[in-house]
Amino acid sequence: TSVPEDEADEGPDAEEDEDAEDGIDREILELKAAELEAWNAVDLIRAYYGKPIFDDKQKTVRPLEYRDMVILLRTVKGVGEVFYQTLTEAGLPVFLERTEGYFDVVEIQVFLNLLRIIDNRSQDVPLLSVLRSPVFGFSASASGRRREAKYARRTTASSRHTAKRVRTDL
Repeated sequence: TSVPEDEADEGPDAEEDEDAEDGIDREILELKAAELEAWNAVDLIRAYYGKPIFDDKQKTVRPLEYRDMVILLRTVKGVGEVFYQTLTEAGLPVFLERTEGYFDVVEIQVFLNLLRIIDNRSQDVPLLSVLRSPVFGFSASASGRRREAKYARRTTASSRHTAKRVRTDL
């Protein structure tokens, strides 16, 4: 018996591939939607640029300028770059404030690593992060010397334990 070609591709691996393709397709659609939204923003900016507005500070009517306009996004990650590219491509002046996420800030990472050390003091990477931070200011060489000392203590303790075990076996 032969299996038709369209049914031969079905199975658990085919489902995973379809899920991955759906995820990629969704991302592409989101980027396309963001690009369309950015082009709509370009149209609005061009339509309103130069229109008369009342300036509260100067107490006079003046033309709307680019510096008077701002595009607020819920998140800059991903979508912000699309808007930046689109506005630049349209020849409009643009500034993108690329702020890091709260948990990506160095100070927050150091504090989280400090909490990791409190939870489990044998974690070397978080310990190095904390020691090399401006809070403690250890250099890489000081951290290396600490690591060597820790290794030496382990080796000495292991040797004593082995020697003690040999004596008790005799």
